[in-house]
Amino acid sequence: MRDFKRQHEAFNKKTEDDKDNALATASGVASAEECNLYEEMSIMTELSALIYTVAYLVDIVGKGGYEVSSSWWPWSTPERKQLEKTSLVIVDKCPIDGSCQVALKKKLPAKNVTDFVAANEELLSNDPEITGDAEEDDIHPRTMLTLSAMKNSANDGNYIWCFDHRFGGTGLVYGVTVNRDMKRVTVVFRGSQTGEDWSQNFQVLMADLKTPHLLKDLGFDEDIKVHGGFMGYLLDDDVAKMELSEENFREKKPGKYGQILLDLEECFNHEEDGVKVHEGFNLYVAGHSLGGALSTLLAMKLASSRFLKENINAAKTIINMSVASPYVGNQAFHNAIMRLEKEDWLRHIRVTNQGDVVPVAPPKRFLWNAVYEPYVHTGLNVHLLKGKGKIEIGYDINRTFASQFSLSSADRHAVDDYWDSIKDDKESFAGKSASALYETYFPK
Repeated sequence: MRDFKRQHEAFNKKTEDDKDNALATASGVASAEECNLYEEMSIMTELSALIYTVAYLVDIVGKGGYEVSSSWWPWSTPERKQLEKTSLVIVDKCPIDGSCQVALKKKLPAKNVTDFVAANEELLSNDPEITGDAEEDDIHPRTMLTLSAMKNSANDGNYIWCFDHRFGGTGLVYGVTVNRDMKRVTVVFRGSQTGEDWSQNFQVLMADLKTPHLLKDLGFDEDIKVHGGFMGYLLDDDVAKMELSEENFREKKPGKYGQILLDLEECFNHEEDGVKVHEGFNLYVAGHSLGGALSTLLAMKLASSRFLKENINAAKTIINMSVASPYVGNQAFHNAIMRLEKEDWLRHIRVTNQGDVVPVAPPKRFLWNAVYEPYVHTGLNVHLLKGKGKIEIGYDINRTFASQFSLSSADRHAVDDYWDSIKDDKESFAGKSASALYETYFPK
């Protein structure tokens, strides 16, 4: 069992030490090219932890609170106790299938989220659903990461712009955050938590994805195929088949992808005193595990979206930071992302842990390859070798299951373990930025 108390002290120290570093980086114009890779990966990993914790707490609020007692009688209603300080974050609730769908307040200040999570630390520490083998007095590492993420940005210029929870009855969860200090808007996806999430993970057969318009304009017309479960989770069928123009999103609002585009349009065009305060911000897309795979599919769609180019004034280059992502698509999908990278419309940093088997799933070559072509990874891979004081960096890296297999794979896949690996390898990131790495490793 991990020494959680030691980790807690380390997280708290990191929070204080890195706060000054983050603010120093954020002074002036904090472009994606200027940000240190260590800081970038730390922030995106923290946001990936944040989405898990907030979704978990919102789900409990929607159930009317957490169970404090239950009866042996199967038809009895368990006694529940509502969470503390829900008024800080919750704006609405409505009955859906006997439960409640709750929504976070729009433009929710980071300080409110920090206070909400801190007020419910005891639940987060003791609920076996998230603590696993942690001792009763320990705080779950994911909760520490969440508090670290919010404490480092708890001022008036940093907030959760929107949080989409069980939209349309589906389990896909995402949030849009704003960091004015660093001039960035981030779409972050939650990883696998529910049975529905796992159902999508196991739909491993590839599905056709029509080539987006801007890629066609560049002369790209290969047969793109992507993981059927991931595509079904993110894209409405009409969007996947390009039978619905993006200009009609405001009326049709198809699936998660259409809703995300509308959220980004609202965010980037938000005005205060007649000024669009988010205009020109960098656009990031991030997530862990399933969330990492969804982030890569979304980043590819956004970077090739005519709707985004015409209606959302973000910085030119979209930054995708995926953590522990499984495979997403075929060679044509890889080539499409590479084409977008060559246009400087997209950068993909794919972070993996040594010993985590999820990034080599589904197996690149298996029974389905008799009919379907193999999966291929995309982007610039930053591979973390925890405790060895070094990292491996490369483009077009596809590792084998045998090289990644470990008896501790479940631990190595956890988002807090990724954060721990990033911290342990901090010195290896000295002087490195995403832009500089692309100049070095991206095929000429």
